[in-house]
Amino acid sequence: MLTPEAQPFPSSIPQAPVPPGYALRDVQLELSLKPFWDDSDATRDGVCRELFTQWLPLLRYAETVSVMLLLGDGSEILEYTGELSQEMEWARYIGTANPLHWPPVELWANPDPDHEGIGRNVTALDPERKDTHQHGYLYRPNPPRLTYDWLAGLVSALKRIGGEVTGKRILVGDIFDIGPEFAKSKFKYEWHREILGKGALFGGQFVSCEAVLEADDRVYAGYPDGIPDGTPFGTFLGRQSRRFFEDCGLDFLWLSNGFGFGLEPWSLVGQVFDGLRFDQSQAPGVASRILKFWKDLRSELPTQYRIRTRGTNFGAGTDLSSDASPLREIYAGGFELDAPVNSPWASIDQDIGVELSGWMARIAQRPGDGYRFRFYIHDPWWMNSPWLDRFERSAHELVLPGAISRLKADGTAEAPCDVAFLSVDDSYGRLPPQVPNEVIPQLLRVREFIPDGAGPLVWVYPFDDFHDYVLGDGPSRPELPIFGDWFARSLINEGVPLNQVADAGEFAKCVKAGRLLGGVVPVSPVPRPGSPHEVALQAHVEAGGHVFLYGPLEPDSAITAALGVKIGEPLEGDFQLEGDDAFVIRHTATFSGGPWRETADPSQIANLWSASAQYNGQNRLAGLVRETLTGGRWAWLRGSLTTSEFDPANPKPILGPLLKPLPRAKFFPSERFARQALKALGWSFQITRENQDARAPFTVLHRHRNALIAGNFFPAPHVGLSLGTPLGAPLFVSAHNVIADGQTVIPHGPAAQRECRWFVEGQKAGTIRVRLLHPGLPMVRRRYLLSGLENATVHFLPEPDTEAALRILRNPIFPYFLDEIHPTKIEESPWGPLATASHVTGELLFEW
Repeated sequence: MLTPEAQPFPSSIPQAPVPPGYALRDVQLELSLKPFWDDSDATRDGVCRELFTQWLPLLRYAETVSVMLLLGDGSEILEYTGELSQEMEWARYIGTANPLHWPPVELWANPDPDHEGIGRNVTALDPERKDTHQHGYLYRPNPPRLTYDWLAGLVSALKRIGGEVTGKRILVGDIFDIGPEFAKSKFKYEWHREILGKGALFGGQFVSCEAVLEADDRVYAGYPDGIPDGTPFGTFLGRQSRRFFEDCGLDFLWLSNGFGFGLEPWSLVGQVFDGLRFDQSQAPGVASRILKFWKDLRSELPTQYRIRTRGTNFGAGTDLSSDASPLREIYAGGFELDAPVNSPWASIDQDIGVELSGWMARIAQRPGDGYRFRFYIHDPWWMNSPWLDRFERSAHELVLPGAISRLKADGTAEAPCDVAFLSVDDSYGRLPPQVPNEVIPQLLRVREFIPDGAGPLVWVYPFDDFHDYVLGDGPSRPELPIFGDWFARSLINEGVPLNQVADAGEFAKCVKAGRLLGGVVPVSPVPRPGSPHEVALQAHVEAGGHVFLYGPLEPDSAITAALGVKIGEPLEGDFQLEGDDAFVIRHTATFSGGPWRETADPSQIANLWSASAQYNGQNRLAGLVRETLTGGRWAWLRGSLTTSEFDPANPKPILGPLLKPLPRAKFFPSERFARQALKALGWSFQITRENQDARAPFTVLHRHRNALIAGNFFPAPHVGLSLGTPLGAPLFVSAHNVIADGQTVIPHGPAAQRECRWFVEGQKAGTIRVRLLHPGLPMVRRRYLLSGLENATVHFLPEPDTEAALRILRNPIFPYFLDEIHPTKIEESPWGPLATASHVTGELLFEW
């Protein structure tokens, strides 16, 4: 329910119920100073009023509204002297404000033409270095010179005018960024270069959170006598922020681009992983230094000023394996911060698997009582407006992340309660009205069907075990967290609907309390032997449920025994795929959680499905599905992560930031086995493609009010997708559902979200239409007509609390008063309450 503060209309005005998903705790509008083409009060107030008016159709559903000012790169905080008349450096550029040497093109270029990459060294092509990653341009001639007292006036105006337009409390914040991009910074790149990290990929460019400042006799707001030698950067930033916020009326600080979550947060390498080997001995020291930053920051910045975070581009496991980032301890440290949002990086390179898996890994556990979704509509620096150009007005970056949720211990799903927009103005400071006019309806449509239940697939994330593998007292396994994250990314990119996450500890409580539906399929890295995580997975299978595991198996573990797998000698290299001489699987121990050791045990019973590969005459098991005596099923994939950058014959460090694919005409990606394994669990995601390198369609599935909600996005043409479920072929509302081989063919087209309450078995082909009819009668709320059925069994998932009103008619005749009434019986099933009609030919009408 909406809180009283968030009611969109006065209670005296009659209105239909507002979908619960519309209710938002906070909407964050991110705004640069570029729209303020001069420093007059009239311009300031006009921009503020236009801002809130444009977004009012969404803001009416929020409890609070935040404006995050993209003032600069945070140097306006660092260089603040305490004099409000001081002129302020601000982000008035298109491109890099502090041109530095970007990494060479070979580190960023992606062979996939659909992947653009980030940062291009075009010096050889353009000797004048005019690329925006090498040069900054003023966004307009003679931009205004702005002062801190002007900024204080802007903050006051935003709160005053925002309150007038929206009737809500307005919060205003500022960002601190680690890099050279947004505003010229004397502090970072002239006065105190000692704060720049020494990372392998971005050395000398990004501020390190562990930095210590050298002495400086300049005047600062928090240090009027200068900076004492040895001052921790976190302490300095905290004290400067407090003074800056007090004087200008700001409410929160945004830490951008991974700051505070690693020592070089934009790369795959760090203090623990050098791109070739893991050195866990460095982990405790690195983690303590990162954690010290947060303690130093909060020692000076009171908790009344909330900290919001962007996070890195990767998941918690990747940051642990590379840089020993202690996310668990940061979350539990009482620092009053928000969990990192989904990275906008995937919006640029279309590696949606990195975006979704990284976000889920970081919210498996989370501080506070909610988390934030961020949508990339404009870029005020890099001459692009993703909604209008990169996305081409496709809603896939709403539909796919919009299916993300956390499964809680009580069996319910937690969706994001906050939404942010990067940014509401473009690189020229314009506020194009077509963007909020188009985006708001798309967002509200997605949130109308927010996840509220478990499954169908749940990524069980061993948040604590991953931390213990790197930072704990037990066995050191730093290679496992990074593999756990990146193989999940590969599954998502291969079309597996992995869009709900559960912390392993909360998942175990959910199973123990009997709150997990039997039809839910947990997808999990192989659990630590003897852990509550392992016990919960075993209990789910023993109760007749199915489990999908991936990763290396341990000798003598209960899971290994249940799978009937033997552990052989460690191998890595190019394995010939058994049964298909055209393909090999390249297994690299570095990124695959270790060498390949699993092999089939010929003494065991036959599997429902299995796949193997050969290396120098030795067999290795790639995956299997096995049924237990209770009817439960174990599915397992070993998983082999590869990259075109790594040559086993001449191994060199892999710096990232991405794992680039090998040519799929020869190298078989092991994540493709997932669809074969899932089919043995009742879920079919059949993909047809003319070109093996063509990208798979993205699929997300979640539950909403007992319905199945499917989202799809086709990034490549001439790739087909058919969907089957344990209940049969899904029938989507307001659609002509084409059935082929007992599965529903998903049509190409714009990214779409589809509601399904009906599934058909027994009918292998044909077109079944599901049509929403008008209610017709005062006692009827919903009425749907299914046509095109041929001797079919139809399963129906009713809305909660409508079972008593449900009426099913066979071959009805308008106006549907006196027709053949089908006996309605609601039964409990592994997928929730279920009604079934058998041997149906013609039409069925459902009303409630």
